[in-house]
Amino acid sequence: MISQANKKQRSTTYSVPSPIAGWNTKDALADMEPTYAVVLENWWCTSTDLQIRRGYANFVTGLVGNVETLMSYNAVNGTRKLFAVTSSGNLYDVTTQGAVGVALVTGLANGRWQYIAFATPGGNFLLACNGADSMLRYDGTNWVSITAITGAVISSLTGNGTTSTVTTLTPHLMRPGNTITVTGASVAGFNVAAVSITVTGANTFTYLSTGTPSATGASYVSGEGISGINTQNISNINNFKTRIWFTKANSLSAFYLPSLAIAGAATEFPMGSVFSMGGYLQTMATWTIDAGSGSDDNAVFLSSEGEVLVYKGTDPASSTTFALVGLYRQADPIGNRSIIKYGGDLMAITDQGVFALSRSILTAQVTEVDALTDKIRPTMAAAVNANRGFGWELCIYSPLNMLLINVPNTVGGNYQFAMNLITKAFTKFTGWNASCFCSSGSSLYFGSGTNVCIAWTVDTDNTLPITAKALPAFSNFGTESINKKLNLVRPILTSAGMPQFLIGINYDYDTITVPTGLLNYSSPSAGMVWGSMTWGTMKWGGLLASLKAWQWAGGIGYVASMGIIATNNGSETHWSAVDYVYETGGIL
Repeated sequence: MISQANKKQRSTTYSVPSPIAGWNTKDALADMEPTYAVVLENWWCTSTDLQIRRGYANFVTGLVGNVETLMSYNAVNGTRKLFAVTSSGNLYDVTTQGAVGVALVTGLANGRWQYIAFATPGGNFLLACNGADSMLRYDGTNWVSITAITGAVISSLTGNGTTSTVTTLTPHLMRPGNTITVTGASVAGFNVAAVSITVTGANTFTYLSTGTPSATGASYVSGEGISGINTQNISNINNFKTRIWFTKANSLSAFYLPSLAIAGAATEFPMGSVFSMGGYLQTMATWTIDAGSGSDDNAVFLSSEGEVLVYKGTDPASSTTFALVGLYRQADPIGNRSIIKYGGDLMAITDQGVFALSRSILTAQVTEVDALTDKIRPTMAAAVNANRGFGWELCIYSPLNMLLINVPNTVGGNYQFAMNLITKAFTKFTGWNASCFCSSGSSLYFGSGTNVCIAWTVDTDNTLPITAKALPAFSNFGTESINKKLNLVRPILTSAGMPQFLIGINYDYDTITVPTGLLNYSSPSAGMVWGSMTWGTMKWGGLLASLKAWQWAGGIGYVASMGIIATNNGSETHWSAVDYVYETGGIL
């Protein structure tokens, strides 16, 4: 008799790091590095692991209209204030958490404002424009309108010896806190210098004077006025080398004020003959580059057609002190909030992705590979093609080195592409239906509907759990073209609470199948709850701890990846790796 020795298949272990390189929708599945993910939603990529993103809480509630702009003001004494403008044309102080107070400004044409902070020897200011209303200026106390220097024609001027009432032929466009100087009145008591007004109507206001009973021949000028451009036509604003610059709607001209001025005569800087493709000025920004003799600021003008004009110098009134560096071409910018400064560089949203200006115009040849969004190129392109309207915005949250790209989405709510500025890893955030963002100090705010929300302070989305999804790149476990039978799998996680997970194994580049089961937002019992051979549900509880219990896997394939759906149950949760136990078979 011939005895046959027992043959025993040996199991092999294989470990794959969590996909800290981020979301990748560009590369072929069979050629993707193991630290990328085919699906990555609501995981934040740190430099060492993945963390279920933190959530948000309502900060200020009950605003009238949807929040479309958030503006941060920083006083010279370090005091911070936050303002919101809504679609109903109201401007609110939203510095203090709770129910919103009375609107500071009403009657605005829209809620989509661009703004800058600007400091002069007279104090710190916010200046804001929307291309429809007169510009607004905040001085730490009052919001005032920046109108024309020359006031509206006075049709009637009366007084009682204390208060004078002015009626104008056309709307005066001023707001409480604006100041005027009145001259030329036939009764000298009506003539005053730099007095504040009280607005009583669109064509009426009062001011303090000794004039009585009436006068003729009077005119007034605004103490906050700007001449040379109708401030209702200012679509964007920038601060460059102590000067405030404006872009005019539907124009290829920019305008600038004198150095350190917040009012006065604006001078036109026409560029229509320099731009070669027409269109209009989309925005202006300040770009710091080092051309070999130390860093210097440059003025950058972006047109709607993707042309970029760069100027260098100080005084634009003189060609000897302000000169053209070059005209460059990049992709078309998206929206009025398409550009942001990061360090000395500029980042811009275009119809071909988000580019750093240092890459898009300083290199001999620019391709989509140079885009910061290169690894999510198809997804970014699809988002732009689906909606090029209001909502696109860049925001940098410095405490996390996070770049947020807000994406408008009419179906299912707005979402964000989030990039780690150090590792360049991308992910997708859902659940934040944000219309606008603002980073102020160490806090991150966004507008959502009629509320202002504060983000990254809690581990729930306004008391609801956060659900994260991932499908890492497929792995052949170091052996190509060989079947593997997976027996066990375990994600290596760390949690400070009791999160819940569904996991499943996807084989041979199957990106459709997802883990199935029910995730309940409740406090699960401590310990492991085992699922079926293919799918499992895990529940943990306790203090901050490493979680690495094995799950049955099952199934056969040449390559595999562990899909995961996780609900954090309000706890901080991290994911560092996946371990597999498998047996090898043959080619077939």
